[in-house]
Amino acid sequence: MNTKLKLFINLFWLLAVVVLATACGAIEVGIEPAAQLTSEIPVEIPTTQPTNQPTDQPTTEPAPEPVQNAVDAALSYLRQTLNDAAPPENLDWTATYTGESDRVGAGKYQFSADNWLITIDYPIVNPVDTIYSIIVTDSGSGAVWQGQVDAAGQVLGVAEEDGSVTAVAWYGSVHSTDAGAQYDDYLALWPESLGQIGLAGATPDVESQIVSLRDKEMPGKYAHFWGTLHCDVPDVGNCQLLVERLRPDGPGDFFDPDLVDGWEGTLTSIVRDEPGSGGDDVFTLTGDWPIEYGIGSLDASIQAQLDALRDSGTPFRIWGQLTAGVPDAGGVNIAVNRIEAAGAVTEGWQRYDNAAYDFFFRYPATWTLAESEHLVTLNQGTTSLLIGFRHPDEAVDIQGTGMPAGELVDSYQILFLDGRLPRQLLVQDNLVKEVLYNNGAEIMQNDLVLAIRLSNLASSAIAGIDEALQNEADQILGTFGRSEGANPGNSTALTYANDAYGFSFTYPAHWTLSEEPHFIELSQGDVKFIIGYRRSDENVILGPGGVGAGELELAGVVNFAGEEVERVALVYEGKVKAVYYGYPGQYLPAGELEFFLNLTDLSRDDYSDVELATNLQTEVDAIVTSFSLVN
Repeated sequence: MNTKLKLFINLFWLLAVVVLATACGAIEVGIEPAAQLTSEIPVEIPTTQPTNQPTDQPTTEPAPEPVQNAVDAALSYLRQTLNDAAPPENLDWTATYTGESDRVGAGKYQFSADNWLITIDYPIVNPVDTIYSIIVTDSGSGAVWQGQVDAAGQVLGVAEEDGSVTAVAWYGSVHSTDAGAQYDDYLALWPESLGQIGLAGATPDVESQIVSLRDKEMPGKYAHFWGTLHCDVPDVGNCQLLVERLRPDGPGDFFDPDLVDGWEGTLTSIVRDEPGSGGDDVFTLTGDWPIEYGIGSLDASIQAQLDALRDSGTPFRIWGQLTAGVPDAGGVNIAVNRIEAAGAVTEGWQRYDNAAYDFFFRYPATWTLAESEHLVTLNQGTTSLLIGFRHPDEAVDIQGTGMPAGELVDSYQILFLDGRLPRQLLVQDNLVKEVLYNNGAEIMQNDLVLAIRLSNLASSAIAGIDEALQNEADQILGTFGRSEGANPGNSTALTYANDAYGFSFTYPAHWTLSEEPHFIELSQGDVKFIIGYRRSDENVILGPGGVGAGELELAGVVNFAGEEVERVALVYEGKVKAVYYGYPGQYLPAGELEFFLNLTDLSRDDYSDVELATNLQTEVDAIVTSFSLVN
C-alpha cells in the first residue's frame, strides 16, 4: 500500500436500508416464481456429504440461475434504497465459485466488477427453502452492506450496526476445525490471549492463500493479515476477518509500508521468543482488540520519550510507518516519527485561563500561582515555573535576565500544543539549576509568543531541581491549549500573491517576507524558509546549494497546491537541521510551475547546536499547505 494512502478506511453499515426495510416491508423484485425453480439444482455445487476441507479450488464460471437471481434481487434493492451509493447497472460482473462456504454444507460464489465485490453463500438444500447470505463491499468508499435474500427474491434483513474494525498486519496462524464442525477454519491470533476468529478471503486468490496456510508448521506457520473484521456474525468467535491481503512469514515480496496515523496504545517491555524475533518494546493498541506491534524511532528525542513511556501504563498516540515481515516483535516494526500524549492525568488539577492572550493550562494544587502583566509563575517551594507571554507586535522582554553559572546539557523533548519542545538542563556541580524549554529561545505560536523556564531560586549551593518536579513541570506544559476564541491559524495572517507566475500563499504576520526574481524568503529571526519558483521551461537553478551533514529521513507528507508531497528532514545527532519539501534536488511540479521549498536554521555558529523548533516547522507546514495556483 502506498504510504500516502490513508490506512484507515471508514467502513459503515448503510442504516438507511434498515429504515426502508422496516418502513416498507420486504421488497420484491423481478425473480422467477419459486415454483419454476424447484428443479433448478446448481450442478456446480457438490451433492455428496461435505467435509471440513474444501473440495474445489476457485473457478470462474457462470453462476446458477437461483444464485444469480438472489444477487440481482440484492442489487435491485440497493439501487432502490441507496440510489447513487449502490453499484451502477452497467457493471460487467465476473462470477467465481469458491467451493464450500465457511459453513459446512454450504456453497459460496463471489461476483466482482471494478471496485465492487459481492460474496454470497447459501446452504445446500431444496432451492425453494434457500436463504442466501450476501455481503456487498465497495473498496473505493469502504461501504459494506450485509443482508439476506430468500428464494422468492425478498430481502429479509440487513445488518443493523457497524461492528467493523480495520485490521493492519494482524499476526496469526490458520487452522482447520475438527471434522463435523460448523466452520472449516479459523485464525488463531498472536499472542494467544487475543483468541480465535473466523476468516474468509475477499477475493478467490486470497481465499486460496488462506487455504494453503491451514495447519502449517514452522517455518511458514504464521502470516500477517490485512482486512476488515466484522463481529456478531456466524463464524468462529462470532467474528469474521474479511482478508484483503496477507503475507506469510519468510522470503518473498514486501508490501509498501502502511501509514500509522494517530494510533493509541501503551508500551511494555514484554519480549516473546516465538513467533517473530528481536525488539525490546511492544506497542499494544487500546480498545477491544489489543494487537501488539514492535516499535522504535530513528529520532533520538522520540526514542527517549518511548523509553520514558515503557511500562508506565500511560496511553499515547503515534504516527509513522509500519513494515511487516521484519525481525521485531510479532514480525512488525512501527518507525515512529511523531508522538503525542493521549491525555494527561489531570484529575483534581486546577485550570488557569488567560482570556486576553487566549491560552490555558492545568496545574496541581501543590503548586501556587501568581501572575503579572506578561508573566505567570507557578511555585513549588524554591522551584518556580516561569511562563512569559506576549503578542508578536508587543516589544516586551519575557525571557528575563540573568542565569546561574553552569553547563548546558541537551535533554529530551516534551509534547507541547501541536508539536514537540526541546529542553536543556543548566547543570552545576551535578545539580540541575534550571530547565530551559525551547533551549531558552522564545516559542512562536502564531499570535502568541512564549518564554518558559523552570528555575530553582534557592541560594544554597546544594539546592537543585529534582526529577519529580521536572516531570511535573513537563506534565503541566503538556496540558497547554489555546482557548476557544484563539485563532491558531493566526488572525493576522497575510497573503502573498505572485500575479506574474500565478500562485499565492498565506503566512503569519510575525514572519518577514523579502523577495528577488525567482526567490521568496520568509524569516523568523535566523530561521529561513526559502521558496524558489520557475516555469518548467525556464533554465533557472532553484536549489539546493548544498546539503549539510546528517541523514535524510521521511517525516510525513503535506498538501501542496492540491497534491501530497513528502516532507524530508535532515537529521544530525538526533536534531532536525533542515526540512525539505520533496527530496533535495527534486523540484515540486504545480501546473506549469516548479518549486523548491526549504526550511533551515542559521541561528548558531556551531552546527551541532542547530535545531529547528517544532512550532516553527508546524507554521511552515501550514504555509506550504496554503499554496494555491491562480488562473
